[in-house]
Amino acid sequence: MRISAVRRLVSATGIIGLCAAPPAAFVAPAPAGPTAAPLPLRRSAVSDTDVTLFLIGDAGAPAPAGDPVLIALTREASAAHAQHRVVVFLGDNIYPRGLPDTLDRGRAQAVQRINAQLHVQEASGARVIFVPGNHDWDAGHADGWAAIRREGAYIDHAGGDLSPGAGVAGASMLPANGCPGPAVVDVGARVRLVLLDSEWWLASGPKPTDGCPAATAEEVLDQLRHDIAGAGTRRVIVGAHHPVVSGGVHGEPVRWTDPFRSLPSALARRLIRDAQDFSGAKYRVLRAALDSVFASTPPFAFATGHDHALQVISRDHAPLFLVSGAGTFHHLDLVEPIRGTRFEAHESGYMRLDFVGDTGVRLSVRVVDASATARDAYTQEWP
Repeated sequence: MRISAVRRLVSATGIIGLCAAPPAAFVAPAPAGPTAAPLPLRRSAVSDTDVTLFLIGDAGAPAPAGDPVLIALTREASAAHAQHRVVVFLGDNIYPRGLPDTLDRGRAQAVQRINAQLHVQEASGARVIFVPGNHDWDAGHADGWAAIRREGAYIDHAGGDLSPGAGVAGASMLPANGCPGPAVVDVGARVRLVLLDSEWWLASGPKPTDGCPAATAEEVLDQLRHDIAGAGTRRVIVGAHHPVVSGGVHGEPVRWTDPFRSLPSALARRLIRDAQDFSGAKYRVLRAALDSVFASTPPFAFATGHDHALQVISRDHAPLFLVSGAGTFHHLDLVEPIRGTRFEAHESGYMRLDFVGDTGVRLSVRVVDASATARDAYTQEWP
């Protein structure tokens, strides 16, 4: 269902609250001039690429006139030759506090921001999946669980055919309803996506206590192991918002000399132990839990956002760590190399994985400039 169809649906059914907005808020972004979203390009009817997967995080504050990163992503997803094309938004899909209710004065801006990302699906035809992030959970406030359910309901209504017997939606939020996951999506013959709501571990407000396939940390970890081990010959990509390895501002380094942070503020951050930093108590539990799973049952890659930079990190007996949190143009944080860093960049962009032939994989880190031109900044291939 196109975004414009949501207005007709709301008018016909009287839906309000979780997924409705004032009529003007349902206008999909249509920037004027040369940066307007490009028309889909012709794709080859036959390709040896089974799946092309795009990974983009922290895209939730796009420029109202058209964000260069989303424009480049739409163009590239339209032109990809793969039999299956999937875009995964890795959380923080709406800054600053997710999707407010219909009476909130921030509702119209929030709707514009999620619509800009939904437009990628509408314009390219690729399937789009949104993973929850901490800002989607109302940035840690008490309304978090309600906010994430509102956002999920809006995405479901805007991105899919709601008629009886309809197939898979073009856009969806996974895991859904504030559940921790894992949610499994098998794509083509080569790829299994296993998606987690990592903010479920960190949120301090209300969370679901029933109705989720896995409702405790132990159940989540057991199911995660099962879903990775049971993938057969498929490559497994685990996707979440929060990384367990990163050289970004939330991650491992202690930056006493950052030009944007004074010594007192750096010391305060270390002592206060922000819940969204590696030093936070709940975050330490989350990292240890995922490390324990990956040590015994490593996926091919663990893809996240959260730190506003691009990072490729490889360590022995661990998944490939992909931190792709630069999805809003020039909404960037400092980053530095850490143990195992293959690539890091303080630049805007996203990542692309092409699954070619029976076993081949190609990773491309795509950096985007102000003219919405994307280029390879780093590539790596597996036979």
